[in-house]
Amino acid sequence: MAVRYNEAFRSVPGLTLPEQHPESRSSWHLYVLRDEQALHGGRDAAFEQLCALNIGVQVHYIPVYRQPYYRNLG
Repeated sequence: MAVRYNEAFRSVPGLTLPEQHPESRSSWHLYVLRDEQALHGGRDAAFEQLCALNIGVQVHYIPVYRQPYYRNLG
């Protein structure tokens, strides 16, 4: 699947695709895109833009300070 993602996203300016060292193999458990300028407006806007292209996205990790337990501690 990563090959298909690489082909699809290669032409998007400002988007940095994940790299794989030629002497290693990845299970591609995560396919992380780094956005320099391609998807504007933050995470929610990026989600909307990708979903509009029928690309499913998900937040894999929620920062600790946003976890309900820690948020309630102030």
